[in-house]
Amino acid sequence: MTQPTTQELLSEMARLTALSGRISDIQIKNLQTFPLIFFNGIKEIKIDYDLAPVKTMDDSPTFSNSRVSYYLALTEDNNEGLDRRFFALEESVRTLFWKDVTLEVYFNDKIKYKSALNGNK
Repeated sequence: MTQPTTQELLSEMARLTALSGRISDIQIKNLQTFPLIFFNGIKEIKIDYDLAPVKTMDDSPTFSNSRVSYYLALTEDNNEGLDRRFFALEESVRTLFWKDVTLEVYFNDKIKYKSALNGNK
């Protein structure tokens, strides 16, 4: 029996998240670590998310309105190349979950980035 690859494990965790609307301890740790990798001067990180599928009132299929929001308290503005940093964070979050997760990033309570809807650039 072969061991599953990292990508297969991530895909399985994402499927479980989509079904349950809950995230695992590993996913939480990754969400908390990602900003520390991509941004400088982080004093505090708060994360808000909604990954549960939206159910409709009629017989229409459920749809994803998934969102991960980061509220970062920064001690410095030494974060050149923000476009690349936001892109890297967005790709990491989407790899952890699925490609149509909307990402929002706030610096000191001011919105600095919101990804395009449904993973479209």
